Amino acid sequence: MDVGRAASRSDLSTVRDALEVSAEMFKKDANNVSDYVQRHLISISIWEELRFWEGYFEYLMEQPANESVNYATLVTARLIIVASHMAGLGLPDTEAWNMIETIAEKQKLGYKLLVIRLSVY
Repeated sequence: MDVGRAASRSDLSTVRDALEVSAEMFKKDANNVSDYVQRHLISISIWEELRFWEGYFEYLMEQPANESVNYATLVTARLIIVASHMAGLGLPDTEAWNMIETIAEKQKLGYKLLVIRLSVY
């Protein structure tokens, strides 16, 4: 099943898996530059949907984490993963930032703390 078809059927686990795999898979072009598969998925409209990114973030938050990490650090680390995928897909910065900010606010990670934490990474 291709990613576009999975997205149109709301098969979010397949879309999520494709997103993660596509960020790791690449081929070298004639100049020996890595061309990641993820870059070629930008035309799929689900990337523009906040609900997909919120669901992906929730999935990341369900993954095991170091118990000694505080909540704000864990949220920030997961948001960085989301932002990395958004950048890899080529989402416009303004659109991506608005979605990241919305997710952070729902996690009670205020705007000022988000900016401070992301500037450290």
